[in-house]
Amino acid sequence: MMAVHEEPSGGERGRAVADRVPIFSLFGAEVISSLGNNITHPGGAWLVLVTTGSPVRTSLTGAAMGSGRPLAALLSGPLVDRLGFAAGCP
Repeated sequence: MMAVHEEPSGGERGRAVADRVPIFSLFGAEVISSLGNNITHPGGAWLVLVTTGSPVRTSLTGAAMGSGRPLAALLSGPLVDRLGFAAGCP
């Protein structure tokens, strides 16, 4: 075991960095995914506006695209309360 005041050797430092690669990869994938979702929402409504020229269809599309997460949050809360958190885990 290494004493508290000792500096880790090169091999130990390399293993410590290698152990962190998966979490940084996960963070990077999450950033890319969130960016794509945030670009898609106004992009879909804009596409409907450009192709149809109808502000009513554009607003309906925007409402439909934006209602997914809140509906899932509202409906999943009571479901988790009834079934328990571990029921959804494999």
